[in-house]
Amino acid sequence: IETALTVLDAEHTELAAEQDGFEDFLQRLRAVEPAEQPSSPVGAPSRQDESDPVEALREAYTDTVLAVDHYESVYDESLVENVAIEFGPDYAALFHPETKVSFSPPLKRSLVAAVEQAVDERASLDRAVRVEQESIQEYRCRLREVIDTLDSTVVPEWYRETFQNDVDTLLR
Repeated sequence: IETALTVLDAEHTELAAEQDGFEDFLQRLRAVEPAEQPSSPVGAPSRQDESDPVEALREAYTDTVLAVDHYESVYDESLVENVAIEFGPDYAALFHPETKVSFSPPLKRSLVAAVEQAVDERASLDRAVRVEQESIQEYRCRLREVIDTLDSTVVPEWYRETFQNDVDTLLR
């Protein structure tokens, strides 16, 4: 029981950190302006903006999501691998160092929605972890009550059936 509670506590800590990381990334994502759509004819050389929104996104993701304390020990993935797993290969192409993908307004809206979903998923998982923690703590208390009825580590013959029924009920 104690081991389970320790594991759940670690899971809660990790989920909270990941949720915070995604919320921080979301805040920075919202501040990144999409690339201007070129109005020049097809084939004409395009001019590079002074600020590269894709580079800003890579930096923001690295500084937030990939910066959580447990990232390397739990995931140990590259930025592109993590984005692909979290959001899919289309978004991973945007974060690739040699990307030719333009960070357009529709892509920004779509990415914002995907990050909001990642935040919601972490919050939902964390709620489930907390419910599990409460359940295990409740059963630990109930188990202590059953064990506290004993005067020693030996269950008296006259009490064995009741004791076994109480333990079986808890296990179910």
